Amino acid sequence: KKGVARAIEEVARSLGNTPTVCRQCYVHPGIIDAYLDGTMVRAARQRVAEELARDTPGSITDTEERAVLRLLHKRLSQAQSETGKGGRQTSKAG
Repeated sequence: KKGVARAIEEVARSLGNTPTVCRQCYVHPGIIDAYLDGTMVRAARQRVAEELARDTPGSITDTEERAVLRLLHKRLSQAQSETGKGGRQTSKAG
């Protein structure tokens, strides 16, 4: 949740608003929920994997776009394995 709060604060600062206004007016609660429960990362990872799997002419227009998709796929896979769910990080008991 701290990451969500920091992101909202950054966006609010960029827009010249308070975090409260930003959260209430610009960020749908479902987006935050999807991030926190991991569904956003899983969905993004699946979509990127589908794009990379489609190897038909014209599906991915250039080398740079394919490289970005590979980078996203790698990072999303790491995020999913690090967090267990693909969203927020699980706390580590020590």
